[in-house]
Parts: sequence; C-alpha cells; structure tokens
Amino acid sequence: MEYELVINRKPPPTLNQIKDMHWGTRCRLKEMWQQEVAVAAMNVGRPKFIQTEVQIVLFYDRERKRDQDNLMAAAGQFILDGLRYADVIPDDDLSTVVLPEIRVEIDREKPQVEIWLKDLAEGGENNDAAI
Repeated sequence: MEYELVINRKPPPTLNQIKDMHWGTRCRLKEMWQQEVAVAAMNVGRPKFIQTEVQIVLFYDRERKRDQDNLMAAAGQFILDGLRYADVIPDDDLSTVVLPEIRVEIDREKPQVEIWLKDLAEGGENNDAAI
C-alpha cells in the first residue's frame, strides 16, 4: 500500500538555519512540524506501518543550491519525528524506515512538502525489499 501525505507550507529550514535559532524557537518549530505531519496523516486515514519506505519531496519556491546532508538532518528529522508522533511508524530506526535521498523540486506557486509512504512489511506491497 502507498500513501501520499501533503503539507501545504514551505519546507522546514535547513540545518544551517536551525543551528543558529534560539532553543525555544527550535522547540516550537519541531512541535509545529509534528502537528503538521500528524494532520496530514489523519487526512489519509492515519496509516500505520511496521516497516516503511519514506520518500520526502520538498517543493521550494525558488531555485538555489541545497546540501543533501543539511536537508536530511533538518527536514528528515522533523518529518520522521512527526511520523512517530502521529503513531504512523513505531520508531525511526534503520530496521523500521528506509529513507531514500530527499528530493527537491521547484514550484514557485505552491511550495509544499510531500511524504510518500510505502509498506515494506511482510504481506505488504513490497515485502521483498532489503532493509
């Protein structure tokens, strides 16, 4: 089974932006993203996975250079924590989640975040995937 979660807001800040924030601002940002992911999960029926592939697609409103490691550390962390908070995944460790590189797209009219979830557990659509 595959699900698409959509969050209609600009993608999370990069690691470089987050590391310079006040700790209280960082905490509020993390809570906001947990809630956004939880609402997006509820909008598709709040799926639950034992093992899943999580493909994150960030749609920015302008083109510029972005580092994959900064995206993974910031957006990846906020989104995986949100999936745990929403009880979509039991944990975000390597035995539970396969996380391909984060994709970056440009959409000047509608910056957003898409989270694609694919079931990898026994009996799921892709039960022969290596974890």
